[in-house]
Amino acid sequence: MNFKYLYIFAFLSLLFLSSCNNKEEKKNITAENGVIVINNFGNNKNYPLDGDWEFYWSQLLFPVNFENYNIDTVDFVKVNGVWNNYIVDDNKIGKNGFGTFHLKLVVPKGEYGLKIRRIETAYNLWIDDVLITSNGNVGKDKESSVAQLHPKIVFFDVKNDTTDVVIQVSNFHHRVGGIQNKIFIGKPKDIYWSQTVSLLTTFFLTGSFLIIAIYFLFTFIFTSHSGLAPLYFSLTIIFSILFALVNGESFFTKIFTEMPWEMVKKTDFIGNYGRLICFILFLKSIFMQHKILSNLLTTIITVIFSLFVLVVIVTPASFYTNTLYPFLALTFVILIFISVKLFILALKKDTPATIVLFGIITVVITFVNDALSYANLINTPYVANIGLFVFLLANSVVLALNISNARKTNVQYTALFENINKIRYELYNINSFDLGKMLSIVTVEVKSDFSSIFFIEDNKYKCEIIYNAGNTDSAFLGDALKIDFNETLFEYVNRKKKTIAVKDYILLPIYDEKKIKAVVFFKEVKARLKQSTEILEMLQNEFDTFISNYTYYYQLQNLNKNLEKIVEQRTNLIFKQKDELFIKQASLDEKLEELNISNSIIDDMNIELIKKASLIAQKIKESEEKQNKIKNQKEVIEYKNKTISSSINYSKTIQSTLLKYTQQIPKSEYFEISMPRNMVSGDFWFSQNYKNYTIIAFFDSTDTNVISTFLSIYIKSLFEEVFNKNPELVIKSPDLFLKDMKNIFFETIDKESPKDDDYDVFLCVINQENGKMVYAGEGIIANIAREKEILDLNLAKKVFVERKNVEYDSSVFELHYGDTLYVQSDGLINQIGQKTKKKFGQIALNNMLGEIQNYDFNKQKNEIINTFKTWKGDFKQVDDYLFVGFKFIES
Repeated sequence: MNFKYLYIFAFLSLLFLSSCNNKEEKKNITAENGVIVINNFGNNKNYPLDGDWEFYWSQLLFPVNFENYNIDTVDFVKVNGVWNNYIVDDNKIGKNGFGTFHLKLVVPKGEYGLKIRRIETAYNLWIDDVLITSNGNVGKDKESSVAQLHPKIVFFDVKNDTTDVVIQVSNFHHRVGGIQNKIFIGKPKDIYWSQTVSLLTTFFLTGSFLIIAIYFLFTFIFTSHSGLAPLYFSLTIIFSILFALVNGESFFTKIFTEMPWEMVKKTDFIGNYGRLICFILFLKSIFMQHKILSNLLTTIITVIFSLFVLVVIVTPASFYTNTLYPFLALTFVILIFISVKLFILALKKDTPATIVLFGIITVVITFVNDALSYANLINTPYVANIGLFVFLLANSVVLALNISNARKTNVQYTALFENINKIRYELYNINSFDLGKMLSIVTVEVKSDFSSIFFIEDNKYKCEIIYNAGNTDSAFLGDALKIDFNETLFEYVNRKKKTIAVKDYILLPIYDEKKIKAVVFFKEVKARLKQSTEILEMLQNEFDTFISNYTYYYQLQNLNKNLEKIVEQRTNLIFKQKDELFIKQASLDEKLEELNISNSIIDDMNIELIKKASLIAQKIKESEEKQNKIKNQKEVIEYKNKTISSSINYSKTIQSTLLKYTQQIPKSEYFEISMPRNMVSGDFWFSQNYKNYTIIAFFDSTDTNVISTFLSIYIKSLFEEVFNKNPELVIKSPDLFLKDMKNIFFETIDKESPKDDDYDVFLCVINQENGKMVYAGEGIIANIAREKEILDLNLAKKVFVERKNVEYDSSVFELHYGDTLYVQSDGLINQIGQKTKKKFGQIALNNMLGEIQNYDFNKQKNEIINTFKTWKGDFKQVDDYLFVGFKFIES
């Protein structure tokens, strides 16, 4: 493989990427005291809106709010940067919260664009009085705030001398908050070109990375001798691709626009942490022979960073994002350690180590450049992606070199195995105990002039087999191998514990259960010593077999000489055993008679067991009869339950018939949502016209079961009773009308029921001529929606007092056409949410009403129902819920 093409490709890629870098001015023009002035936009120039911005902590302000602000009381902060360390009112504000950034922009009139990369974690961007764009949902707490990450470009027209740029920001999900990256302004074509270049760069790098990853993945799959290094390197690139796709221009989120912010951040961190794990394993595999990383150190690093990945998977972003700094610190230490090891190898002219070291130095330099440029300490383009590209390309070159060397080694070993198979075939065709023939065949193949086999007996050696004449005494061997004369050959080999090759001599030890039983000696080896040693080591099993068979063969010769004597002794022994066998037979006959007696006893026991089995069968039959009886009782209970359910449904029908007589409300339209906790509800409402007045009554009884049916019917009849006695009372004093109702109700309940039954009520009387609304009540939630505002009618909270002479207060409200009256029971605000394990609450309710008030009634109804169901989830509904909305319009 010719690697010069890879270096040419790397050089051209760097040249191309550096030439595509967009010109973005990074200095000279900054904001001062919340004002930035840019008089001239040159060709292909974009300017960062850096400098001192006005900052209003814990306030969500709109452009109109800045008309009356006194600049002397304003806090100024540096943008870009996170707000964690901002000092407001002599206190560090921390990461969670919300605030408003304000900048006066002075530019020539015309059309402009803004390039926005990252604002943590939700924002609304206003230009003058126009909401240009938003990201996520800006809120004042975690429940109302929704995080999102989508880099954007937006365009707007400047028609005035001064333009207000207002950014509302909230963060309750990330370890940092605020405007984290620079916001660039420029002509639309320049802004669009800047984003296009960034996307093309990301696309080019991602495509290049992906091609390299696929190449080495298939190399791992289809090349058995390549080892695990291609797989680890391919995974390193894949994790780098994941990291790149959700950073920078966030190419991934541009495709999957609905991808949740939490998933984007997890992909970011998993890609970052995962690629380091795979890279460490890659280095371990590629430099295995140099032991740059020991097995223990590799395991420790892998386990530590795998724990980082696990933390990212199982914890929210507000927690796992804090692991970044420990991760970077450990990464720095590991890279320094690896770089030192690689530098030592590079000094020894190790080419792979030099290339990998070059890649690490490149990526470190480029990342330091981007950090300094980001901090405005230098004025250079961002080149971290280029450094990463060079780093991965360098490692791919090293991996390619490693695979190439592995192929060469594979070819060599293929030839070696073919030679071994040839020798084994020749050995297969001779007697397995012909040690001399075996030695001659092997000696010829390793190109040796002289060979011999020394057998070890009692820690001493003796030469048994020799091929080709030669000097065989130990003194000659000692001279040839430069061994101390006081050491024997056995002691020397046993001390080394391995095959010994010195110049043109080879000593091959043959072991028997970790003890040396023989040493094969080869002298004057004319072939390559390493190759001959490998051949001999692969033939150790054959040597062991032939040596063992040779030993057994001569032992067998000695055994045959004594065989006749042994046979005679065995014959005498057999006759003796025959006599003993007759004696044992008589004893067996006696034991057989005893066994017959035992069998008779066993038969009696079997009869007894049969009787017991019959008794057990009878009990089983009785148990089955009891089960049938229980089954019949179950059917009776199910029938009764069905009858009770039918009765409840019928009571629900009666309740609906008696309560639903709502009259047409003049000059208004309305909608209703009824969500009972059980089959019937204790919440109901009705309207009634009397003269020029419209009466609206809304009740919430305390029971949520069948009793609520009868209680609601009684409350309705009680209203009619009091109204028929004195119709004018409800018009003049709704509070006194409710007081009379409550007194009669408690008097009746005290007489009829021991329970503390009660109800919440809202009663309003609307004068159709002048729009005045007089109302009274307690425990009911009533609001007026008027021109983007939600007004609370402030009904009294439910107070547990004596059950007689309950006092109410009447209030008056001027209704305008277009006003919407919302009346509802407390079923939603008291509902426990599945995700938060908290109540929905009044604040969230007002926010919801503020968002839906301009929708048509059908859409409002659907939004409220969906909100209730989504919040509740799989949790049980805690109370009945009734919601009625009235909109007052001109007739």
